[in-house]
Amino acid sequence: MSRWLRGAALLGVATLLVAAVAGLSGATASTVVKGDPGHRAGGLSITQQPFGVAPSGQAVDLYTLTNAQGMAVKIMTYGGIIQQVLVPDRDHKLLNVVLGFATLDDYVAYNSPLAGVYFGAIIGRYANRIANGMFTLDGVTYHLAINNPPNSLHGGLEGFDNKVWTATVVPPSDGSVGL
Repeated sequence: MSRWLRGAALLGVATLLVAAVAGLSGATASTVVKGDPGHRAGGLSITQQPFGVAPSGQAVDLYTLTNAQGMAVKIMTYGGIIQQVLVPDRDHKLLNVVLGFATLDDYVAYNSPLAGVYFGAIIGRYANRIANGMFTLDGVTYHLAINNPPNSLHGGLEGFDNKVWTATVVPPSDGSVGL
């Protein structure tokens, strides 16, 4: 699978998780406004809460999408990290099935290209290692930052994994759930 397809697949997984939470609830629409404790429509709840401050000084928020059965996905704006996915086991007890940490500081300290660790984050601009940190496209050789010696890994020194994303819940006009 190509690097681009892997990146698209990761984004697709995050989209499917959001769709699964929404789909299991039979939700039709939902909105949340910054500072609002959350809004519930059709069994789907979306909440936003402060989660810390990124090394860049930007505020980081944690969005929680919960369906009527209690299944939840927690996604932070730092790196688009999926912090938790709570799903019921056969006894209907909710369990987190995602590896990760309880605090933003732990993600910042532990996630590292040198260690090859990107717990739950959106990676990019490319996925996987680019050998020796260089490639040739249309006869031009490009040199990338070496962040996983001797290679460039998952977007280099400033990949998508450590960016603070802007999240907006968009109420759809067609009655479906949308983010």
